[in-house]
Amino acid sequence: MIAVSSRSRCFHRLAGYLTRGSDRRSPERVAWTDTRNLPVEDPEMAAHFMGATADLSKRCQKPVYHLILSWDACDKPEPEAMSSIADSVLTQIGLGEHEAIYVAHQDRDHPHLHIMANRVSAETGKAWDKSYDYRAIRNVLREKEIEFGFKQVEARSDKSRAPSRAEMAIANREGRPAGRRLSKSASKRLKERLADTFRGVESWEDLDHRLAIKRYELAVAGGGIRVVRDGLYAKLSDLLPPKLTAKRLHQKLGDFKACRKSKERKRLERQQVLTKIRDRQAIERDID
Repeated sequence: MIAVSSRSRCFHRLAGYLTRGSDRRSPERVAWTDTRNLPVEDPEMAAHFMGATADLSKRCQKPVYHLILSWDACDKPEPEAMSSIADSVLTQIGLGEHEAIYVAHQDRDHPHLHIMANRVSAETGKAWDKSYDYRAIRNVLREKEIEFGFKQVEARSDKSRAPSRAEMAIANREGRPAGRRLSKSASKRLKERLADTFRGVESWEDLDHRLAIKRYELAVAGGGIRVVRDGLYAKLSDLLPPKLTAKRLHQKLGDFKACRKSKERKRLERQQVLTKIRDRQAIERDID
């Protein structure tokens, strides 16, 4: 899931757009609506109440907080799940007790929910202001993706980091692609997903097999070890669970580079044997 937020002045104008479209003639785009902390359920009527509440604050020039939650096209969230996630988001950022309208649209391939919340509290008349709301929202969405089994959508701040000049130089010297390193937040989530992978591991081959099941692999890069998939990587030391350091892992499993050399040597030996077998079979076919 991803979220996009904005602030504006007029509740009635936004409510009209959400329920009837920019041409005011497209009510079919609405899948369902709901309200929070309001005495009415009709969105456009509720907008009048929200405007009256906003008048309690003389300093707040943009009382409308508009938040859009979007799911991946492969997800099929039920209205109850969408509402529950919206409730959690508003509670987390401090708007759980404020007036709000939910409008779910069905005019796109991906499910999405519009939230129009009142920044001004009906209880205190004070305006909510949280400059760093995006981080809190993102954390809630990551948790809910796991809880409901929705596809994890990469957020802008989760994108991989391009390789530095030093990393490019090392990669060129070693004759391998530099790859792109996962962001800190993405590495943290990967660490959580791989937590059980390291429990009771007996050898590098065992760890290789466990990671392969989850479509990851180990690779040597410079003086360290990476966990790699599809050109993206994280340092192995950043993914280890508490109380397990890279040093302890090497003490238990042995030298990784030596293991890799042995594995590569065995692969080449197998390849040579297969080549000899194919050559012999070809000669036998020619004789026949």
